Amino acid sequence: MVLHIINFYLGACIASFISVIVQKDGLKWRRSYCLSCKQTLSWYELLPIFSFLLQKGSCRHCKNKIPSFLIFIELIGGIAFFKTD
Repeated sequence: MVLHIINFYLGACIASFISVIVQKDGLKWRRSYCLSCKQTLSWYELLPIFSFLLQKGSCRHCKNKIPSFLIFIELIGGIAFFKTD
């Protein structure tokens, strides 16, 4: 059971990383930031699925809505890695 949860979250992390690369037109080795206010995000604002839910789908700094498709991408990535042996 624990391995299933780890696999799910690993898939969510990979999907989140890929969506960042796609949104920012490539990999530019710098810290993640809010697309609205350009504020650098803390580590606890970067946890896939959990951060979106804890922040109620909005930026902690400027309160603008985070696009809801991002959580769906993370969930799909998690489901893709979920193993049911």
